[in-house]
Amino acid sequence: MDDCADNGLTSSPKDYDLQCEAQDEELLESYLPRIVDITRRSRIEAERRLLEDENLARHANVYYACLTTILTLLTLVVDASRAPFLPFLSTASAIVLTMAIIYATSQNYRLQADRMKGCYTDLQELRIEISRILELDERADEHPLTKCAERYVSIMRATDNHLYKDYLIAVNAKRKE
Repeated sequence: MDDCADNGLTSSPKDYDLQCEAQDEELLESYLPRIVDITRRSRIEAERRLLEDENLARHANVYYACLTTILTLLTLVVDASRAPFLPFLSTASAIVLTMAIIYATSQNYRLQADRMKGCYTDLQELRIEISRILELDERADEHPLTKCAERYVSIMRATDNHLYKDYLIAVNAKRKE
């Protein structure tokens, strides 16, 4: 037997099963809403972080493009004998800029942020459904939150996971409330 009813108070396996089922339902009713809330907040934080990363990448690309342009223009104005390193520096910065732009665009920060937004929107709908179920206190052969738990897993499979730091920020924000 597991920890469910290992207290010696049950008189039959049927009583044990009912007691375990009741504890599973209580666990589902307390755990599922909490995990949906934390995951939703983590995904919101991930979306915010990804949009900031996209913005930073965009600004860095513009900054280095301007720097490369200035270096290229300087090679036209300054005599090569006075600054022999300038053409090399201009070429190197153009190559580095090209690689940085390719890398930044390949990260698809905006697309990832949009996926996170879709995920936390789905999680919000799920949370509303869970609240409705808990308020109605519906009882059936199968616990009504079981379908919600399955939907939660489905939503999680549909998107990439957030970073651990997104989770920590979400948990700390929840504690402050």
